[in-house]
Amino acid sequence: MTDLDGQIAAACDNLRGRLVPGVEPIIAVACIRDEQDVVERFLRHNLAVVDGLIVLDHRSRDRTPAILAALVAEGLPLAVCRATLPGKHQGDWMTRLARAAASRLGAHPVVPLDADEFLTGSPPSDMRSLLKAVPRHGVTALEWMSYVPLPEDPAGEIDVLARITHRRAREVSRTLKLAVGGDLAADPGFLWSHGMHRAARGLGDLAPAPQVPELSLAHFPVRSVEQLRAKVAISRLANAVRTGKTDYLCYDWLESLVPLVPEMTADDLRRAAIHYLCERDFGDDEVVADPVAPLGGPLRHTTGEMPDAFDRLMASAMDLALICAARPEIADSNPGAPSILEQNQAMREALSRLRDYLHLDGASPDALVTAVIDGHPALRQVPVSALARELLWRIRRRIGRTLRP
Repeated sequence: MTDLDGQIAAACDNLRGRLVPGVEPIIAVACIRDEQDVVERFLRHNLAVVDGLIVLDHRSRDRTPAILAALVAEGLPLAVCRATLPGKHQGDWMTRLARAAASRLGAHPVVPLDADEFLTGSPPSDMRSLLKAVPRHGVTALEWMSYVPLPEDPAGEIDVLARITHRRAREVSRTLKLAVGGDLAADPGFLWSHGMHRAARGLGDLAPAPQVPELSLAHFPVRSVEQLRAKVAISRLANAVRTGKTDYLCYDWLESLVPLVPEMTADDLRRAAIHYLCERDFGDDEVVADPVAPLGGPLRHTTGEMPDAFDRLMASAMDLALICAARPEIADSNPGAPSILEQNQAMREALSRLRDYLHLDGASPDALVTAVIDGHPALRQVPVSALARELLWRIRRRIGRTLRP
C-alpha cells in the first residue's frame, strides 16, 4: 500500500465515525488545490446534500489547508488527505478515492466534484433521491450549468453563490461529470478519466445514464481576474512544454475574446465566463438570473483574499522541477522526445511568453528558471530540458492510458 493509499484508508476510517450509522452513505470526492476563495462554501453547500466528503488536498499553498482543518474541527462529515507528489494525476487519484469510499464505507453512489461545482436543481432531499437512482453498476451524467460574473455583481461579497447569480441561458459545451454507482466504484477495473468526464471498466468506456434537469452542477470556473489569469498561465506553461511549441498556447480562444491582463474589466470577465470552453464566440451572450441558494449555513473562515497569479505560476513550475529531481532518469527515457536543445529553447520561449503575458517587468525567462531552482540544492543540477522532457513523458503516458482502445 502506498503512502497515499494509506492516507485515503485513514480518511475513510475517520469519516466513518461522522456518518449516520446504518445508512448507506452518498459520498462525494474532490481533489483540490489553492481554492481558498471558494472551498468553504463548496464544502458547506455540498455536505447539505451528500452524507460525507473526502478531499484530497494537492499541495495547496494558500489558506485552503487551514480552512479544511477548521471545518473538520467543526465536526462536518469531512475527511482530508494530502498528496505531495508533484504533477497532476487527477483521474488516478479520484478513482482511488472512489474505490476506497465504496469498498471501505459502502458508499452508493460516489460523486466527483471540483471546488467550483455545487449540486443544484431541486431541494436537497430530492437531489439525494436522484443520486440514489444512479445505477449500482453504472454511471449517471451530471451536466454543468455555467455561471457568469457580471459587472453589477456585489464586488465586496465573499460568498461566491451570493455574488454570482446569473448563468448562461443555453449551455453550449454540454460538459458532463459522471457520478458512479457503488458496486462499479468498488470494481478494481473502474477508472475515471481526467476531469471525470468519462469512465471505463477495464478498456471499455461506459455509457452514462442521461442527466435530469432536477440534478445538475452549478459551475463557477471564472470568479476573479487573478484566479482566471493564474488558471490560464499554469495551463499554458504545461501545454507549451508538452508540445515544444510557442506558436500555440492553450486558451488562445479565450485571449481572442478578452485581454488576459491585470487591467481586465468586469465586462471582460463576463465574456470569459460566457465563452468558457466554447473555443469560439458563438454570438450567444444571453444570461438568466438563477441564483443557487447557499446551503450549509454562513461562511466562518473565508476572507476574500486571492493568491497572486505569479505566485501560483511559480508554484506550478516548482512542482515540475521537483518531478525531475525525483526521477532524473526520465530525462533520457524517451528517445522520441524533442532534442535537449529544442526543449531547452522551447521552455525559455514559453516562459518568455508567460512573462510578457503576466506583465512581469524584470523577470526574464532565465531569471524565472533560476528562481525555481535556486535555494533547492537538489534541483541546481537539473536542466530545464529535463523538466520539459519529464512533463512530455508523463502526458504521453496519461494520454496512452486514457485513450487506449
